[in-house]
Order: sequence, then structure tokens, then C-alpha cells
Amino acid sequence: MILNDIRVYFDRENKSTYETYPRSRCVSSMFLNFLGKLKNLDYRQINITITDKKIKDGKTENLMKGCLDYYKYLDPNYFHTINDSYQKKKAELDIIYHVTLEVSEIYNWNKKLFEDAYNKCLEFGLECQWYFKNKLFRSPNRKYHFGLFNIDDVDNFSIYEVVFDKNKRELARRLCFQTTGVPFYIEWASWEGQNDLFYYKFNGPKKIFEVKVKDLLEGKSRLIFENTSEFFKE
Repeated sequence: MILNDIRVYFDRENKSTYETYPRSRCVSSMFLNFLGKLKNLDYRQINITITDKKIKDGKTENLMKGCLDYYKYLDPNYFHTINDSYQKKKAELDIIYHVTLEVSEIYNWNKKLFEDAYNKCLEFGLECQWYFKNKLFRSPNRKYHFGLFNIDDVDNFSIYEVVFDKNKRELARRLCFQTTGVPFYIEWASWEGQNDLFYYKFNGPKKIFEVKVKDLLEGKSRLIFENTSEFFKE
């Protein structure tokens, strides 16, 4: 099997702890990205459950085929004292790191790969940021470049429309999507033969968004709805 998912769960019964990490997947996604595809492993997914019961620390279960459920004891009050975004991510990264090392010890996995992924996360400042397709789109007349900049953080997931000049110097940007819940990712983007109109679409919803370069340059904002059904209404 290929390990392709690591999830950290905080006890929903302890509401204040759970709400401290409304979007914890950004850290595990970053860790997995640097980890790469590990083949021939015993599990494809590790579910880490934070528990306040010491007796459960290190307990493992196999509730679903290919998934390992691992319990890690931590004082829930520890998370209540963390307000800084970086420290929140660092605390969760440490949990993932220590648990994966413990699991590696049990199943004789290569620990160095997990150590390298951990260090890479720290090297990049725990910032999970990228442009759609990891590139900028050049306009047909080569006057502009356009990018969709994604920021995945513990507090929210955001996407910005960014326009650059022909030398890739940023001219303007504006927020086009933000949620504290499950993120929607860009599926398609293109100039579609126009020099001043850019289009893009999210994965799932049918709505196609149009961007006028002039609007960005003039600083016009886009209407954002926290309610995604309202945001994607055609």
C-alpha cells in the first residue's frame, strides 16, 4: 500500500479544543507532500486521535481495511493556550512527527523519510501556499500574467486572484474565495483567447468565474460569501 493520508482528530466532546483547530488538514497535507509516495507499507491512512486518557496512549485499532487508528495522549488544555497560527501548526506537526516515528518503529518503516519531511515543513516555515498548476498564465498579447494563489492555513483556506505585468511583477491581487470549512480547489483556468478577461472554475460547482483585469488594477473587490452554496450560485 501507499501511505497517502494522515488525519488528526481532536475530541469533539472537548469543544474548545476542537474549535482551536477548525482546519487541521493543512499541516498533514504539507507533511505528506514532502514525504512523497511511500510504497509497500502496511497502511494507506493513519488516523491520529488526540485523547486526554493516558491509558489509551499508543493504542492502535484497525477499524477499516488499510487504515491505522492511533491514540496519542496530550493534555487538552495545552492547545487552549496557543493563539499564534505558526505555533498551532507546529504543535500539530510535532504530533504527526512523533506518531509516525512510533508507527515506523512498530512496522519497521524507514524513519529517516519521516524525519526529512518534518524538517522540510520547518524549513518552509509551515506555510502551505501555492499557485494553481504551480504556474502563471500569460495573456495572448503577452501583456499580463495571471495566477490563482492558494493559502491553506489552520484558520481558513483562501484563494487570491493575482495579476502581473509581462515581467512577472505583481500589479494587484484580491481575495476571491475563503472558507473555514472544507476547501474547494480550482479545477480549470484560462484566458480563453481574451487579453483582459480571465476565467476559472472550481472542482465540483458548475459556475465559471470571470475576472476583468481592469477591475483588479482599479482595486475593485469581489463579493465573498461564507455560505458556499450562495457563493457558487449561478
